[in-house]
Amino acid sequence: EGEEKPYRVFVTMHDITERKQAEEKLRESEGRFRAIFEQAAVGVAQVMTRTGEFLRINKRYADIVGYTMDEMKKLSFQQITYPEDLQADLDLTGQMIEGKIREFTMEKRYYHKDGGIVWVNLTVSPMWQVGESPEFHVAVVEDITDRKRAEQELKQSNRKLRLALQASSMGTWDWDIVSDRVSWSAETLDIFGTSFESFGGTYEAYLNFAESEVRDEADRGVKNFLANPPESGVIQYEHPITSGDGQKKWIEVRGKLFGDDQGQLNRMTGICTDITERRKAEEEFRTEKEFTDTALDAQTDTFFLFNPEAGKAVRWNRAFRDVSGYTDEEIARIPVPATYYNPDDVERFKTLIKNVLNEQTGSIMMTLICKDGRKVPTEYQVSAMSDAAGVCRYIISIGRDVTERLKIEAEKEQLEAQFHQAQKLESVGRLAGGVAHDLNNLLSPILGYSEMMLEGTAAGDVRREPLDEIRRAGMRARGLVHQLLAFSRKQTLEFRSLDLNAVLRKFKKLLRRTIREDIDIQMTLAHRLPPVRGDIGQLEQVIMNLAVNAQDAMPDGGELTIETAQSELDESNAVRHEGVTPGPYVMIAISDTGHGMDEETLNLIFEPFFTTKGVDKGTGLGLATTYGIIKQHGGNIRVYSEPGRGATFKVYLPFSAEPSEDIIPADKTPADMSGTETILLVEDNDQVRKMACAILKREGYTVLPASGGQEAIDLMESHDGAVHLILTDVVMPEMNGRQLFEDISGRYPDVKALYMSGYTDDVILHRGLMDPDVQFIQKPFAVKSLTAKVREVLDQCSKGPERPGKEAPIRS
Repeated sequence: EGEEKPYRVFVTMHDITERKQAEEKLRESEGRFRAIFEQAAVGVAQVMTRTGEFLRINKRYADIVGYTMDEMKKLSFQQITYPEDLQADLDLTGQMIEGKIREFTMEKRYYHKDGGIVWVNLTVSPMWQVGESPEFHVAVVEDITDRKRAEQELKQSNRKLRLALQASSMGTWDWDIVSDRVSWSAETLDIFGTSFESFGGTYEAYLNFAESEVRDEADRGVKNFLANPPESGVIQYEHPITSGDGQKKWIEVRGKLFGDDQGQLNRMTGICTDITERRKAEEEFRTEKEFTDTALDAQTDTFFLFNPEAGKAVRWNRAFRDVSGYTDEEIARIPVPATYYNPDDVERFKTLIKNVLNEQTGSIMMTLICKDGRKVPTEYQVSAMSDAAGVCRYIISIGRDVTERLKIEAEKEQLEAQFHQAQKLESVGRLAGGVAHDLNNLLSPILGYSEMMLEGTAAGDVRREPLDEIRRAGMRARGLVHQLLAFSRKQTLEFRSLDLNAVLRKFKKLLRRTIREDIDIQMTLAHRLPPVRGDIGQLEQVIMNLAVNAQDAMPDGGELTIETAQSELDESNAVRHEGVTPGPYVMIAISDTGHGMDEETLNLIFEPFFTTKGVDKGTGLGLATTYGIIKQHGGNIRVYSEPGRGATFKVYLPFSAEPSEDIIPADKTPADMSGTETILLVEDNDQVRKMACAILKREGYTVLPASGGQEAIDLMESHDGAVHLILTDVVMPEMNGRQLFEDISGRYPDVKALYMSGYTDDVILHRGLMDPDVQFIQKPFAVKSLTAKVREVLDQCSKGPERPGKEAPIRS
């Protein structure tokens, strides 16, 4: 006791080096994947499965919906989900909680903080606890708003083009007004959500689909139209309906009224279009495993993580492996970025990496070269992944295949260019057709009086040369109008079934006299061509225009070759070239050895008034006229040329179902064009009426001039004697020429009719004057053309009295 004794301390020591190293690696791994989570190009979030609260999100997720990360933690996914998409999301989440599905993928919409709509591709994978339902899950969202917008823009562009050129993808209908039977196409039945059995097949049954508040208005509109149809006979309106399956839709109805042989309007036919725009989201399922793999492998975009110093890949996703075609072992040892990209792309990518090291993010468009040699255009989002000290350890590259997007953009540009070109050509066509009538009325007295004065002027008279110049100027003006009408496809054509080889053989002599002698003309004609349906005069003009164009391209002489062959234009031609109908054609190729054309000239070659010739060397309408004639024949024309290599124009004409006719027309010009018959002349243009009256009186006819329909009827009633012919304008105020003739012929059945007009083909057709038995003369007409046509009509076989005797008229 009292003596101090030493204490003993026992110390146990363990080597924990490996544990510390493992902990360090774990922290490094956690830091690496935390950086992946934070810097991923897609939105990633950890969400409470039952409440929808956000536990953890990355910045990309918050950026997609426009909120800050703190704001997101106060929200649930239900609060930012678009209402129409919420139930589908909740249903799938419920199935996942019950263990019926392990994960799911869907396209849905979020509300952006600014009130807009964001489309995303959502992949949800549960985070499992042993023996329990998933307490929370991982949500990966990819912003697909731009893709959806591009798809919508392409859809709208396609729809506009279809409506402008073909008015396709529409339902059709037909209404027999007398029996009140309505027939609908399958497409129309689909629009109305009904079937052939359920639809009543009457006008009243159709009205029952209309919303009650507009039903009476729609009915009144149709009945008013039937009671007082416009001259066009066309009705068009829109109204809402409730389809048979309960959907609310808007439809557009367009129809045209038709009559029977007696002119009784008894049928309407038209189209019905569903103009309601709808979207329906498609749901898909994808399989994922856990949080980190979900963040990477759930992406459809390629993910690639590499060390910029070592130039080696560290991590990549399944999409990159699938697209590139390389195995995991190959990707691990391939140098980055040289092997995967074009040399020019590699240098640009290296420059971008230097910028990324400072700015932390960047983007670039490059071409990914796959193992099998395929080249995939890819848009990359590149960002730096730094450690805690701010030193860049890795480069993250997220790549999106933009092949379809580039294709969509290219198709959109092509469709818009075709649409604008069609609008431009249609505008010029309307202008040409609009001025034709007035020009023809002005040219008629110029040509008529100049010819009459020339006939009464002696050969040595000093007035003869100025009069001849006036006539020639008028003829050139008439030719210019015809060219404009040919371009606008509004001239009157006489279609016949033709052997094109026979047309070319007959035309070769005239072609040889027209083309310079230093140009050799060669013809290579196919054996036994099918006939084509065409106007021989217009087709000869096409050949002449192309031959003269070739001559101008060979100022020092050369060779002009004309070939014919059968050709087939397939679906790919229809896609590449606007207005092409796939099928068999007869092809004419006209080639020269001239100076050729560059791409800029080729793009403008068929434009009206475009010319490469000097001032006063051409109107620029030759090839535009050719284009219009070919289109009016239902054909197509192509041009192939390079500077210094000549040019080839290929014309494609559809087959005719009828056998070819003789191309040498019989001469119908009467030997004697005078007469003593009485002619009722009806023309609202004073100058044309006076001129025609003077021409006919010179030939000995008795002329009763009238400026309109009612005046003509009054003249007929007050005239003491027979009237043998009505020479009438087609389009006049109050009463047109056909109506006038129908009124008079009802009381005077033996009277004949000859119609004249300066309007274009579509207006004449609308007046019902294109029947084979209708006699017609186009303004402006020459003196001999009018007198010959009058004599021809009067001399036609009829049951009336024979041609009256006459004395030779005295000419002044």
